[in-house]
Amino acid sequence: MKTGRSLAYVVVCASVAVFLFAALAEAGTVHVVRPGDTLYLLSRQYGVSVDELARINSVRDPRNLQVGTALVIPGAAGEGTVHMVSPGDTLYSIAVRYGTTIQAIRSANDLTGDVLLPGMKLIIPVSGASQGSGAIAIPWSQVDKLFPRGSTALVTDVRTGLSFTVRRRGGWAHADVEPLTARDTQTLKRIYGGAWSWSRRPIVVQVSSYRIAASMNGMPHGGSSISDNGFPGHHCIHFLGSTTHGTRRLDPAHQAAVKEAVGK
Repeated sequence: MKTGRSLAYVVVCASVAVFLFAALAEAGTVHVVRPGDTLYLLSRQYGVSVDELARINSVRDPRNLQVGTALVIPGAAGEGTVHMVSPGDTLYSIAVRYGTTIQAIRSANDLTGDVLLPGMKLIIPVSGASQGSGAIAIPWSQVDKLFPRGSTALVTDVRTGLSFTVRRRGGWAHADVEPLTARDTQTLKRIYGGAWSWSRRPIVVQVSSYRIAASMNGMPHGGSSISDNGFPGHHCIHFLGSTTHGTRRLDPAHQAAVKEAVGK
């Protein structure tokens, strides 16, 4: 009985440690210890106190850091973040989510294959695609699933920094959306200088933890499902590879705005 209880205690403690590490990593970044690293040098590099680094990472001997250990650096923007592998995760889906590459993830974690086990901690390196606006270009076929009909998303205009919330009404070649409230409609109109417009603008659409590069127009048209938002219709949001509903072709202006949103 004691053996069973001891084993259960170890499992619980390990689960708690994994949870805490993941939660802390989301609030900062991760530094992989290299030969010659000390908490003092890392504190100078990241602007964090030695005591804070030791406390966050439960370091007992600040003079003896094990090479290859992943240390959480609170509030910093350094080498990457930590992703806890969930059932169904693949290297491809993780790379798309964080705007990096499969090879970069393999290199950061010394992986030689594609097998991932639930509960694994993967270091996600910072990539060029995740800088600037922080948006990544995800193909429309995937966005269509990430942003289903009836769900909401936060839209941020890249050029002004103004944000508003939309709800997806429909659309099969791109997303047909509506401002969620009258205040959201006012923000959208403000982005366009106080007048509705078909002009394409680069935006970032935040769905869950994804920041997706996109393009919108600001002209109400067609049907609507929200009666009290002051927006007579819906407007369109295009993503990488989206087409128009009429021609079923790529809209060059929308695709150019998507590239601008991702910083290319």
